[in-house]
Amino acid sequence: MRHAALLTCSFALSTLAAPPAHAATMRVAVMEFTNASRDPELESLGKGLQSMVTTDLANVQALQVVERERLKDVQGELQLSRGQGFDKTTAAKIGKLIGATHLFVGSYTVVGDKMRLDGRMITIATGDIVVAEQIAGEKALFFELEQLLVQKVIALLGVKVQFDDGRVEAAIKALNEATAIDKDFKLASLTLEEYERLAAKVRTKAEAAGRVEDEVSRLERNKAIASGVAVLKKLWPILDTKGNAPDTKLRRVAAACALSDAYRSELGYKNRGPVTGEDLVAAGFDDFTLHRTADALFARAWSEAPDVFPRLPPLCIGLHMVSADNPRPIDELLGYHIADAQKLTNDADVLFSYMANNATVDPAAEYLHLDIPGRVRLWEKLYELGKTFPGIRDADRARFEDYIANLRRRAGDFDGSTQMFAAASHHTRESYQLKKYAEEIDKNKELKIQLGAAPAIVRELYLLGREPSDHERKNLGDPKVQQRLNDSVWHAREISESRRGQLVIINGLPLWRMTESEFGVLLRTGPRTTDLRADDLRYEGTPYGFESKGKPPKKPMMLASAMRGRKLTFRMTIDQSPAPADWPRVVKDPPRGGGAVGVLFGLNRLIGYGGIKHGVPAITIGYALTVADGRARLSQILRDGEYNLELRSLGEAAVPERTGKRAMEVTVDPGTVTVTLDGKRVSLPWKPEGDTAEGFAGFVFSGLGYAVIDKPTITVR
Repeated sequence: MRHAALLTCSFALSTLAAPPAHAATMRVAVMEFTNASRDPELESLGKGLQSMVTTDLANVQALQVVERERLKDVQGELQLSRGQGFDKTTAAKIGKLIGATHLFVGSYTVVGDKMRLDGRMITIATGDIVVAEQIAGEKALFFELEQLLVQKVIALLGVKVQFDDGRVEAAIKALNEATAIDKDFKLASLTLEEYERLAAKVRTKAEAAGRVEDEVSRLERNKAIASGVAVLKKLWPILDTKGNAPDTKLRRVAAACALSDAYRSELGYKNRGPVTGEDLVAAGFDDFTLHRTADALFARAWSEAPDVFPRLPPLCIGLHMVSADNPRPIDELLGYHIADAQKLTNDADVLFSYMANNATVDPAAEYLHLDIPGRVRLWEKLYELGKTFPGIRDADRARFEDYIANLRRRAGDFDGSTQMFAAASHHTRESYQLKKYAEEIDKNKELKIQLGAAPAIVRELYLLGREPSDHERKNLGDPKVQQRLNDSVWHAREISESRRGQLVIINGLPLWRMTESEFGVLLRTGPRTTDLRADDLRYEGTPYGFESKGKPPKKPMMLASAMRGRKLTFRMTIDQSPAPADWPRVVKDPPRGGGAVGVLFGLNRLIGYGGIKHGVPAITIGYALTVADGRARLSQILRDGEYNLELRSLGEAAVPERTGKRAMEVTVDPGTVTVTLDGKRVSLPWKPEGDTAEGFAGFVFSGLGYAVIDKPTITVR
């Protein structure tokens, strides 16, 4: 059974047949699910299930659903404890307080890799159970199990349901809310990234590619672009083709792959095609825009790739840019590319030489913005697909298992790594290979013992690729060793300007450093939970030069996301206090706070083409709203032909000034930028220059002093 097709959709419910009379007047209150498992770490999953079921039932036209916040108040008023049973008296009290006619109650049981969900619909007036259903399956298919449970309950009530791609975002929002309520919502945290990846086809154009018509319009801005890549304008509409027929999905995947390859090759510029760097600049493209668009298209292709395997190989293998010189109809051209790619699936040796090869998978992981745990899941999904292929051999299985085992070790999952090495041992008879697997399992045992009792800083260093030396492990109490480890971990948290090191994932949001290094400027993350993930960004700008006071840093430190739009909302917590005592500094001056911190929007043409050009007028590459010294400043970001950056003031307003953590919100609308800080709201007029109204969004630091951006989010409205 293929689960991916079901998982790519969130559960939207609509009435397709006339409901029975009792359903038309039902007002349902969904209670928190109870934990029937023995594992207390899964306790908070009940709130997540409550939130998801509430979202699903709210989309049934024949039902009215009580808001979860109202239920929370009632539970507090009645002093209902977690897992308390609902007798007739309690049910009646709840119904009276919230005006509900029915309660939906449920429980969950997790044993090993298996999960069971139970749900019951109770009539408040009588206490009778109207419907009782259960569903069981793999724990990894948590979302699907919840959806199937609700579907069965609703079906028994006489309401037919269907799946609808348009509700993906609602389901993700429900999961995010549940995760926010309980940081230890472990099942959701393990599954959410995969689910969000599967929703990429809904978010793709909003995050990077823009609407199809916008992208086609962009291609038409310059005659050289329009003539050289005319075929791309015909591929974009294929992505909007509706329907889930196998051939329709096949064409969508192939079109997304062809477009992704075209944008990653910079519309042929990298391949010395008809497009020049000047053409790209004139059309408003740059390296960052092209590569983020290519990433989003690749994610779009990957979201449906499991559904068309093995008719097409995954990861866009064998699917490349469609030639712009061929005048044949686009369906015919795309068909040729599909036929060429399908040849790979006719030979198991060739197919698995691509699928189980890090030379293929590692770039794909980069395009999907995955940290090491994400790479583990990517390899696991490829292996899952490979096992469905009739020609898979023991050697292919061992290759997958060996690589997954090593990645799990890098992620700190030593038990999972050992299990995969043990699985690989069943697929070889070579004595030297079996001996190697035994040694790898022994190494996992040693690492688990060493790191299990080690301080958090040592475990973080391991995740960042630096294992402490034997001397350091044996002398963790030595102040000199502690200082060395502290300096090492902060160095490892630095956000590099190099291509490989510039990506970090902050609060789940991929960000790329866009500003080159400058003496006296430090840009790091807070503690990492994986090789790329952290909750916050930290900056310090210090004086440079030989003057007594020195000069402030020249360049704003910019980090861009793949989010793009005209209307944006930014939320974050900022802190402009002095740097903490363990922060390694590059100057001996006393630490100070007050670094300017803010947001970026309208970003475009971030990376220019060609060399330095003297005397060329500066161009606008975006806008910034920063906060420092009790002022909110709106600035235009300019870049000249020598790649110097300037923040040119467009206006400012007074805002509260203090140290410590503060909630900050910025909303960007055509004509106005509004910032809310410490509850005070100020607005500044904004008139975008030329075609800069829509661009990428991000975050920025500048000036002297230390500053932090914690748990940032960006919403495209």
